[in-house]
Amino acid sequence: MLFDGWRSLFRERVVPWRMAMADRVREQWERDALPRFVMAQRWYAEKGVVPKRVAMTETAEWAGPDGQFFFMIADVVESSEGASAGRYFVPVSLLWESDSEARMRTVLPLAMARVRQQATLGILGDAFADDAFCRGLVAVMREGLAFAGEGGVVQGVAAGTLEQPVAADEAVRHPNTHSSNTAVAIGERLFLKGYRRLQEGINPEVEMGRFLCDVAGFRHTVPVLGTLEYRPAAGGVITLALLQAYVENQGDGWDYTLNYLDNHLELCLHGAAPAGGSEEVHGGYLALVRTLALRTAQMHQALATPYGDPAFDPEPLTPDDGARWVAGVRAEMEETFDMLSARLAALPPEVQDDAKAVLAGRETFLARAALAAPTVGQKIRYHGDYHLGQVLLQQNDFAITDFEGEPGRPLHERRRKHTPLRDVAGMLRSFSYALYTALDRVAAGQSEHRATLLPHARIWEQATVAAFIASYAAAMEATSLWGGFDEAADWLRLFILEKAFYELRYEMNNRPQALAIPLQGLLQELDREAVAQGSSGA
Repeated sequence: MLFDGWRSLFRERVVPWRMAMADRVREQWERDALPRFVMAQRWYAEKGVVPKRVAMTETAEWAGPDGQFFFMIADVVESSEGASAGRYFVPVSLLWESDSEARMRTVLPLAMARVRQQATLGILGDAFADDAFCRGLVAVMREGLAFAGEGGVVQGVAAGTLEQPVAADEAVRHPNTHSSNTAVAIGERLFLKGYRRLQEGINPEVEMGRFLCDVAGFRHTVPVLGTLEYRPAAGGVITLALLQAYVENQGDGWDYTLNYLDNHLELCLHGAAPAGGSEEVHGGYLALVRTLALRTAQMHQALATPYGDPAFDPEPLTPDDGARWVAGVRAEMEETFDMLSARLAALPPEVQDDAKAVLAGRETFLARAALAAPTVGQKIRYHGDYHLGQVLLQQNDFAITDFEGEPGRPLHERRRKHTPLRDVAGMLRSFSYALYTALDRVAAGQSEHRATLLPHARIWEQATVAAFIASYAAAMEATSLWGGFDEAADWLRLFILEKAFYELRYEMNNRPQALAIPLQGLLQELDREAVAQGSSGA
């Protein structure tokens, strides 16, 4: 393979008598090596879809002083008819046995294929695993370098603050993030994100980051320093990578919360939990939650301030907005119920009873999604995928990150203005996810342990949700985003359901082993609905 470097993959770039050999190399690359590699990656979104081929749709070579790299955009072809299951950014690094042992060792776990050029052996690997590629990508953005492909240009773009070059020995780390993209930390000052599943259009994370930092002056987020873009000759733009300032932190809110809950539930399990009310038991954690709610409100206030940019200026709510929101939630509920019913027999046995109980509540859930149109308020841009994994803990404060929005939704939908209550709902659902994740970890499959711990976990969740909502509502009291936060309560409950049903679809498609968490969350919502109806009946 690669008898003539990158040219070996393209029959039009080799001498005529080697065209047939190039065809065989490309066939092996697209039908064997690439599908096997792509399917094994966390960022591959079409879980369960076995691609017939991963076809290169655009390529651009980069022969730099630190290595040979290949920008590749590829379509996952899922059927013999050529239907695409998604378009991905898969940069490739070519390493030979003469390269440093340390560099080869780093890339080898993400190797796509072993190659030979005459007597020389090497590997093709994921370039994001190659420190030289990651450092070099910063220079590409900083210097605005461009690489021509067959149908467009791969272009680096710098923000005004990207001034200092990266040193050749600057450390490169790959943090374990809760993301469907690829994250790389460079030294103590840069954070590189590689987007994998691609969509054409304005990237909301780039757009939101620039607006919040450069226009609104919101200090509790991370500045955008540069981007790598693909610009097709026909027009448009696709963002391939994002460079941000690296912020010192003590980890994200998800890991902090799980560690806190693990410790608390372990104490409860052994009868050593501190006595007292929620404030006495969880006072330190609740103080952090109130700060998180305040930063959330300040983010929404920044996004609700008119600056003369039609992409961000707030707009008044209309009755059509409310009707569209309700119809959208109901449609997603129906889709989820149909999916759950069709896959019921194939679900893990331990979640089948919960799945049947959720299916039995179909009419109750649909009836809940029938609200009157809002009469007052505004719609704004918002985070769009807000949860504990998107906030970084900084010395008892928070930085909000990752404004990409829900990866499963199209870009134009992620950029659409809505009520920021959707973000509040996302964070409240994240607390529920943390509850059941920690509960399963500490109970370790012991049903009697789970029964003992569940009331303690529920007390923590109730106190946490109440603290977040109270702090957020107080900070948003003077805004005109709704008539009053009490009036927004029904809409908040609707968006909590919307998020829970989204989570259920996501887990069915991607992580069936985690299905218990959204199912239990939905059953908890059914319990609340039954209690509410019982109270109103009384």
